[in-house]
Amino acid sequence: MDTEAARGTRKDGEDIRGIVINILGNVVPGISERMEEAVDIARILARHAEKGCPPEVTLTGDAPEVLEAFTYVIQTSIRNGEYQGKNGLKVIRLLNSKTVQIMIGVLTLLTGIVSTVYISLTSVFVHSGLPYWGSLIVKASLGMNIFSIITAGIAIILLSGELVIGIDRYFSYYYRTDPSELKRAYETLFRGIRGVLLVFAVLEFIISICVSAFACKANACCCPSQESIGPLQSSVNALRESVEGFQSRLTATETLAGENFEKVSAAENAIKTLQTQNASLLDRIEDLENRSRRANLRIVNVPEGSENGKDPVTFVAELLLEMTGTEVFDNPPTLERAHRSPGQKPADGRKPCPFVVCFHRFQEKERLLRWARQHEMKYKGNLVRIYQDLSATLSRKRSSYNGIKQSLYQKGIRFQLL
Repeated sequence: MDTEAARGTRKDGEDIRGIVINILGNVVPGISERMEEAVDIARILARHAEKGCPPEVTLTGDAPEVLEAFTYVIQTSIRNGEYQGKNGLKVIRLLNSKTVQIMIGVLTLLTGIVSTVYISLTSVFVHSGLPYWGSLIVKASLGMNIFSIITAGIAIILLSGELVIGIDRYFSYYYRTDPSELKRAYETLFRGIRGVLLVFAVLEFIISICVSAFACKANACCCPSQESIGPLQSSVNALRESVEGFQSRLTATETLAGENFEKVSAAENAIKTLQTQNASLLDRIEDLENRSRRANLRIVNVPEGSENGKDPVTFVAELLLEMTGTEVFDNPPTLERAHRSPGQKPADGRKPCPFVVCFHRFQEKERLLRWARQHEMKYKGNLVRIYQDLSATLSRKRSSYNGIKQSLYQKGIRFQLL
């Protein structure tokens, strides 16, 4: 609805503009072409103002001064048929105000021409030369508008005085010949003309004041001088250089970050590969360690000091033969090494350190281990157990099944860990 209303207002304004231009073309030769040129430039400025990119307009010597007004609304936006400036300055329908001033000037001029037909009957208003053209809404016309205000004020005073005092003294000659008819006719005619001119003068006075106020604000606010723009332009240039420098540094930083990202990605892939290889190597080392312990057994719960100074190899060989009898060995087994596990000697009441025994023959070790799983062995009243010697890592893994093994023992289920 607002768009349609704006279009209707724009169309009405164009119709009025056409009528005024035609009238002016008949009164003043050559003014129509100049007014058309002014309107065309106004349209260009309005379109650029809507897009937010004010153009630069150069006025020629042939263009009327009215065109200079539009240089003050270059940085404005069109909103609901109004031009709105940066500092809250609103210039409402400048072209309409201009048209009203021109129409007032034309009608006042024509009325003045009619009033001067009978110069002997005219008033002080006509002799003073106050019928004039309306002023122009431009920067250069600020003085013209001030002059328009002054002359409009004088016209208001003179016309008001004539309407109040009367016009008897202007018709003394005709009163003597036919005072009744002439007085009424001319008094009505000239009072009507003076009333119309008074209305025009009041309108011209008001419009000139408004336009002068706009011109003052425009000169003070809307068009900063070149001296004030110079430092701002320098600051903008310095800021632009700083932004360009930051952009270059940012580009270099992004490039370096991209290279570092590639390096980090390659390092992460290498670390993953090394972790996989390390895990594989640890598994192999553990397997090799357990394979190296295949001929080893652990003998647990042999009291401390039972050796009585004997060599551990001889003591363990005699111990095994004593506990197993002739069911496993006919003669003492051949051992390569035998020793208690390293560590501090336990205090009294603590579990003794186990023996680690390395058999020379793998078959003898396996035969003893199978027999020990099926029989109980005692030495000096202590229950002795024999286990396969394993690495620490594998021992921890097997110990995680202790709870399950205990449950199986309680239920009498036989099991074996592979």
